[in-house]
Amino acid sequence: MTAQGSLTPIPTGTLLTDPALKVDTIVLIIIDPEAKMTQARAASLGIEQDLGNGFTVGIRATYKKFLNLQYAVNINLGQVAPGNRTTADPTAYYNDGFPTTWNYFSRSARPGRAIVRGRALDLSGFGDVILSKYDGEGRYRSLVLEAGRKPGSGWGFKSSLTFAKAEDNNSNERATLTSTNALTENPADPLASWALSDNDHAFRATLAWFAPVFYGIRVSGITTYTTGRPYNGVFYNDQNGDGKYIDTVDGRNTHRQPSEKTFDLRASRQFRIARAFSLEGTIDIYNVFNWANQYTRQTRHTTRDPITGVITGLNANFGAIDRPDNRSREVQFTLKARF
Repeated sequence: MTAQGSLTPIPTGTLLTDPALKVDTIVLIIIDPEAKMTQARAASLGIEQDLGNGFTVGIRATYKKFLNLQYAVNINLGQVAPGNRTTADPTAYYNDGFPTTWNYFSRSARPGRAIVRGRALDLSGFGDVILSKYDGEGRYRSLVLEAGRKPGSGWGFKSSLTFAKAEDNNSNERATLTSTNALTENPADPLASWALSDNDHAFRATLAWFAPVFYGIRVSGITTYTTGRPYNGVFYNDQNGDGKYIDTVDGRNTHRQPSEKTFDLRASRQFRIARAFSLEGTIDIYNVFNWANQYTRQTRHTTRDPITGVITGLNANFGAIDRPDNRSREVQFTLKARF
């Protein structure tokens, strides 16, 4: 730094020779110059029938389309020639995409250049150069069956059964570049195939109910059951040579976490102290039955030789439930004063 607010660039020769600045220690993140904000387009059609006495039933179908979803691609990788898993192609470099969709790379033979949206970039001396792109797509489809009864002065309920499927061609949960989760599994063909989204729930059931007032006490509760989210079975080793341990076994999001269920209860009563002053006491009990909704962090699946493709080891604990539940039973008391 030569003066306040001024930086002296490091010479290219220093970047290439200084051990403290060796290749792969300087990581650059750039944004697609034609980046667009995410869009969501939705269409929904439903029918509701009043059965009398406050009872209603209904059915609703929804379709959503997501555009401009974010993901990240490493554009400073040497691409291995098709059919070859060991020798990098010296003529291959990122030019608004890698030359072929062959998913094998070399970090020791980086091209040191790339072209993004027609702009030539000099990447000499840098390690990984992460390009944030915004052309991913997603879709969501659901069918919801509903039934209910308006509480009025008596009892009532509202229930729903949701059958849904959320898919994308690059996980729409990868919305930031704060971790390797933002990186695509195949930098050469990031949007090659559709798979379940990270937030997919195949089924969800909800029942909210309201009991009649008894001695001034109002009681209500809500119960939910949800199938678990998908997750990746990941190889122990780097399969495609991009330096990231995110290569999936049997494809993205082909495994699923355990289902989750909850039951919350509320009781409240109002006490009139004076004409213009009253107190309301409320007791909320979360996870009344103390159900344990646990998950697995054992997502490393197998070890495979990246050259021969032969699987050399298995993780005996793959998919084992090992994450402690973080939602134990909780009781909360609230006192409100109105005047």
